[in-house]
Amino acid sequence: MHNVMVSVGVSRVGKTGVIFIELGAKVNSLYCCERVLGEGLLPDTKAKCRQYRWTLQQDGAPPHTAKKKRFGCTAAGWTR
Repeated sequence: MHNVMVSVGVSRVGKTGVIFIELGAKVNSLYCCERVLGEGLLPDTKAKCRQYRWTLQQDGAPPHTAKKKRFGCTAAGWTR
């Protein structure tokens, strides 16, 4: 039996595709910005919520609250 880590976005206009976290990946702020947000959740969310305003909300997991995340997301090319 294996553990599986996933991420998904859900809203009133629909849900994103499921993002599977690579087995053995070090999930830090840069990984979240590049892989989870940049390659998965944000493109799906922008496509589904074209004409709507939306807000990204995350839980208090360390990769979501790290001070480095602001810089990691900028390095990954994600801006508000």
